[in-house]
Amino acid sequence: MIIVNFKNVKEGKEVLGFAREMDGLGVVVVVPSANIKEVSEGTGLEVFSQHVDGFNDEEGFLGVKATKGAGASGTLLNHNDHPISLDEIKKAVKECHGEGLKVVVCVKDLEMVGELKELEVFAIAYEIPELIGTKDPITNYPDKVESFVKMFDGSKVDPLCGAGVNSREDVEKAGELGCKGVLVSSAVMKAEDPREVLEGMIGK
Repeated sequence: MIIVNFKNVKEGKEVLGFAREMDGLGVVVVVPSANIKEVSEGTGLEVFSQHVDGFNDEEGFLGVKATKGAGASGTLLNHNDHPISLDEIKKAVKECHGEGLKVVVCVKDLEMVGELKELEVFAIAYEIPELIGTKDPITNYPDKVESFVKMFDGSKVDPLCGAGVNSREDVEKAGELGCKGVLVSSAVMKAEDPREVLEGMIGK
């Protein structure tokens, strides 16, 4: 699995056009909430939201029902750019489960992994903050990734990793270390030819 986080690198009409560059490659795209509907309807991609809150009726929050209704099949929570507390994660996960949304929770260290596994989320993604946006992939630190993956023995939750992932070699190494997929952003979002970069990562 390759999850492409759009962050806010592309905005407005650029988001759909950029997403269409990735159509047919089997990746998951994480797009701004305002673009979920147009990307889900305008492409064949699986679309995740960049965040949801564990509230549905309060003004000013990103509701789970609205996110599902717009066409998202999942969400990314607790990314380094938008960290939230464990209690907030629990509330959001409960709401997501009620609406059938997949949840990928990001962690910057291993302290929260045990409790997050108990929530039966779809996946947990390990990202070392200082590597995000660099060309120094997390797979260059195999001991840390292996320690993370070992925590999933006997679990149905998938371990993912991200931060600095740039190439097919990085994706393959993540798999060799036991991860079920990777999160990428800058390497794709800032590329002149994002499809070529992704095809390279996928091995097409």
